[in-house]
Amino acid sequence: MKPLSGPMANAQCLIYLAIGLLWCVACESASGNADVQIVDTEGTSFDGENSGLDDITPVSGCEWAGGVWEMKTCRNETGFGFTVQMSGCDADIASDDDYLKDATGTVQSSAVTLSLQSGEMCHAFWDGSYLVGACSLTGQDLPCWLVATPE
Repeated sequence: MKPLSGPMANAQCLIYLAIGLLWCVACESASGNADVQIVDTEGTSFDGENSGLDDITPVSGCEWAGGVWEMKTCRNETGFGFTVQMSGCDADIASDDDYLKDATGTVQSSAVTLSLQSGEMCHAFWDGSYLVGACSLTGQDLPCWLVATPE
């Protein structure tokens, strides 16, 4: 096959260039794409830089979870109270609010998993001041945020 020359070759080059540009624009404008910068940290020392994480004492045990709490969620932003009764690291939840009524949970250090009567699962993290996380029916809806504080 003989290579194209003259005006036909120029037209073919322009078509390929246009297709390439459209492809690049489509890639850049697609939703979900994020700019990522990869930084080579090999040989870099991070000693002496205070990240703020050094001041956090890890939570151990389950005792912190027991007692009376106040919770707000995306479904109830005014808040409601609940009580956690611990048996080892298993929790029984009592609340007048139907959302947490007869819920059960498991506590492990800073992590909490709650099983609600509705079938929702909640996963949260205790940072020493707040219990923060989300609840969701697996794969059926978007997670609903939760924030709880001890009373």
